[in-house]
Amino acid sequence: MRARNIKPGFFENDELAELPFEGRLLFIGLWCLADKEGRLEDKPRKIKGIIFPFDDNLTVNSPLNNGDPTVMSLLDGLEHRGFIRRYTVNKQKYILIENFRKHQHPHHTEKNSEIPGPNETPETDKSVLNSNYLEPLTVNSPLNNGENPSDSLIPDSLIPDSLIPDSLIPDSLIPDSLIPDCGMRNNTSCSEPSFEAPEQVAATEAFLTITTNKKGVEYPVMEAQISEFQACYPAVDVRQEIRKMRAWALTHLQQRKTYGGMPKFINGWLSREQDKGVKIATQRDPPTTVLTRQGQHNLRVAEAYLERMGPTCKTE
Repeated sequence: MRARNIKPGFFENDELAELPFEGRLLFIGLWCLADKEGRLEDKPRKIKGIIFPFDDNLTVNSPLNNGDPTVMSLLDGLEHRGFIRRYTVNKQKYILIENFRKHQHPHHTEKNSEIPGPNETPETDKSVLNSNYLEPLTVNSPLNNGENPSDSLIPDSLIPDSLIPDSLIPDSLIPDSLIPDCGMRNNTSCSEPSFEAPEQVAATEAFLTITTNKKGVEYPVMEAQISEFQACYPAVDVRQEIRKMRAWALTHLQQRKTYGGMPKFINGWLSREQDKGVKIATQRDPPTTVLTRQGQHNLRVAEAYLERMGPTCKTE
């Protein structure tokens, strides 16, 4: 079973109130049995054994006493009121919890559904979901009253899994946007280097690749990027520095960068080299000679001596 969330507003729902308390508890239990798309196998005996393991008075189909609910009658009641849908695909029976993805937010590591949807056939690609599931996965969006009986649930009664921090997101190898700072220190404007996604990069030729921290994954530096880097860092031999970066990555196994962090790494490296180049160029200017007070005195004495000696002073 899986962890799901519920808020007090769930118990204020008028439609659910028409079911016996076993039906309301069964509905909650179905959430925990359902996969991330709100689907589960329609096996009443199995459902009863998992959700009501200690309730011998609740049977699967035949009631012990007249009027007592059964798992089958409770499922029928949930379906009649639009909370679930029971359907068959390829002779296999399944249950779909209506609007499950509106009210539950499964963790991203949860296994994808292997159960076909009600409008799918065995030949249908399961990656193409029913249009009912293409709605935004939000809790606070208003529901359309009358669209479905189960929409009478209070929108805030079922919340996403707040036990899972929002910061736990899949580790994307390629960020949506990578816009580095040119890092120029001499106030020279330049265009920003562009970093293309792998699908776009594949269409051009790579100058060199730099090993990332993920085994077998190389970050390509494209020829189109080299010219932009060179314009941004005129004091740097960009091609040579890219070769140095590759050599550094091959020898510093524990310090290799991620694929997504590689543009920042390259930009920082070239920026530092640009600063070094500007500093070296400044140092090459001829230094201005500044004489000390004693040196100035000696110079005046020498000039007075030469003037006094006049033309008779000859260098031997």
